Amino acid sequence: MQQTALKGFLTGSTLAGLALFLLPSPSVAVVAAPAPVQPPTPTVGATGHLTVRTALDRSALSSVGPQVRYAVVELTADEDGVGEVPVHLSLVVDTSGSMSGQKLADAREAAEALVGQLDAGDSVSLVGFSTVAKVLHGRTTISGRGTVLSGMDRLVAGGDTNMSSGLHTALTQLGGVPGVRRMVLLGDGHATAGATATDVLAGIAGGAQSAGVTVSALGLGLDFDLDTMAAIADAGGGRYHYVESPSALAGMLADELRAADTLAAQGVTVEVRPGAGVTVLDVFGYETWDGRATATGWEALVGDMSSGTTRKVVAKLQIDPEVAGDLLGSVAVSTQDPVTGAVTSLTQELWSVTSDDPTVLDGSQDALAVAYVGKVHEGRAREQAAALRRGGRADDADAVLDSFARQLSALSSTYSAPELAQAGDKLQSTRRVWRGVEEGSRAEVSLAAEEQLRALGYIE
Repeated sequence: MQQTALKGFLTGSTLAGLALFLLPSPSVAVVAAPAPVQPPTPTVGATGHLTVRTALDRSALSSVGPQVRYAVVELTADEDGVGEVPVHLSLVVDTSGSMSGQKLADAREAAEALVGQLDAGDSVSLVGFSTVAKVLHGRTTISGRGTVLSGMDRLVAGGDTNMSSGLHTALTQLGGVPGVRRMVLLGDGHATAGATATDVLAGIAGGAQSAGVTVSALGLGLDFDLDTMAAIADAGGGRYHYVESPSALAGMLADELRAADTLAAQGVTVEVRPGAGVTVLDVFGYETWDGRATATGWEALVGDMSSGTTRKVVAKLQIDPEVAGDLLGSVAVSTQDPVTGAVTSLTQELWSVTSDDPTVLDGSQDALAVAYVGKVHEGRAREQAAALRRGGRADDADAVLDSFARQLSALSSTYSAPELAQAGDKLQSTRRVWRGVEEGSRAEVSLAAEEQLRALGYIE
């Protein structure tokens, strides 16, 4: 009897255990690992004959506090350009008293050489300005180059320097003709008659660019007004040449002709449009004559681009923490076709993500954008220091170079980019070179001019 009961008990226990084993167990939630943060990559597109690349120096942003980032727009003109386009040049030559002698003789010779390089279908006009401006030869096609060359004989020095009259007069020679229209201003001194203020002269050049005429400027010798001449070229969308020796003038004018012959895009603009919570602090190199505030941001007036050339626009942005990791704004690029006159545009957005992971932050860094950030800081330092040096403030110029060298060193650590520290070393080297030059000497003036032009991107 006991044996039977025990057997029954064991059998019941076994069955109960088996039933419990067979019952479904409570479900356990499986938490998936968070997806890795993927920082946005640079955006590449095309409009007209331009390739446009837009990137942030770092597209992953920390969630802590406001921060500064850089938006970098790289523009590259097609190698093939737009083919054969008629070129219409107006040479605007300073014939004031300071141009007498060898300067004017070299200017005449260089202009004659330039006319000889024009092709069939091209045209040229010649304007001289002193106290007033005169059309020495109206626009004529290259079939009449002989009469243009005879007009060179009427380049006679004397009187004041009325640049504004020269610019206005040359503009009348370039109206209503299809093709590339280019005004080349050649001068060696300060404007002393007519409108003389830099902003007014730059405004005339800017008006010419708005009318489809590019204005380039050539400063001859060391006694010219660099700021005014550079402002005219910037506002006119053209190029600036510093011609220390009159004998180098022919080569500079030939460069201008090549730029016109290989034009790929005209009137190029880049507008940086910040979103809510984002402020544009700076647009390097486009702060004054070739930049302007708009209802939606800041527009850089890049101007003309020849085949195969590259230009950059670097904007410094302050980003509030509540918008980090979202759409920060956009960049709008506009360009005009030199042949058809058609205007095309392209908009690229600036996206970011948020992360406090150092690996993600470092991995979101764009090497090309970082390199450009270093270059614009170096350029800003050279520009400011050169202006101070030319104004006789050598100690202040040295202080600027030291300050920017420290900034570049700090950026080098932030980005882990040793080339930025090397750029700072270059600034220190420049300071030492300047210290070895006698203050107020011709060598110092020449060096300061070269440094400013290098900063503005006109020379390497």
